[in-house]
Amino acid sequence: MSKRNDTYTLSLYGNAESNEMINEFISLVQKLKLEGKIFFLGLVSRNIITVKLLEASILVLPRPDSIQAQYGFSTKFGEYLATGNPVVATSVGEIPKYLTDKKNVFLALPDDVGSLEEKLSYIIENYDLAKNVAESGRLFAEKHFDNLKQTEAVLSIIRINFK
Repeated sequence: MSKRNDTYTLSLYGNAESNEMINEFISLVQKLKLEGKIFFLGLVSRNIITVKLLEASILVLPRPDSIQAQYGFSTKFGEYLATGNPVVATSVGEIPKYLTDKKNVFLALPDDVGSLEEKLSYIIENYDLAKNVAESGRLFAEKHFDNLKQTEAVLSIIRINFK
């Protein structure tokens, strides 16, 4: 993708499983001549990551098709949607049951690099449309992931059932 669009960079936050793994990633970046395009930034504070999420052009959450992904729902996914930035996620677990590709998120096939690349290219080439999809995703997150709204919904059920 970098060869097709020179304006984007990839920032990766968090730690790898080991220093050896990071060194492998750095070697791969060098081999592919992508220095200055891919950045390994490690762990950062919650405040910094919040700012970085809001500043991002595209947020990507590729999860493999695993037991954890099938039976869990990433809170990070909700945070990504809440930014109002285009989000690419893999179609695993509960995500495709509640969100729709190109309506409020961009869904790639799990374990399929080509599908992920296709979604990223689509967003880059259709960024205005992608921002509309992102706004729908933000509204979805606001409605369904807001802790105060969800607490009120639970309290409402309790009030109805325990009058």
